[in-house]
Amino acid sequence: MKLGNYLHRVEKIDRLIQRKSTGTPSELASNIGISESMLYNYLQFMRQSGAPIEYSKRRKTYFYRHNGAFSFGFKVQEQA
Repeated sequence: MKLGNYLHRVEKIDRLIQRKSTGTPSELASNIGISESMLYNYLQFMRQSGAPIEYSKRRKTYFYRHNGAFSFGFKVQEQA
């Protein structure tokens, strides 16, 4: 799998989690175009990278326990 595709999917999962509108795991996987088992691999990667992802059975959505977002890319540091 190409890195760009992987990152794009992580970003899409992140946006849906931030909005608390992922739906069930099977719905989220279908929305992204991957299998449910592959979705769990993405979620595991995100959790291992520090994302506090949880799932609400009542609301049927993933959410972040703390406000935040995933971010990829280069960030310029301020000169001291």
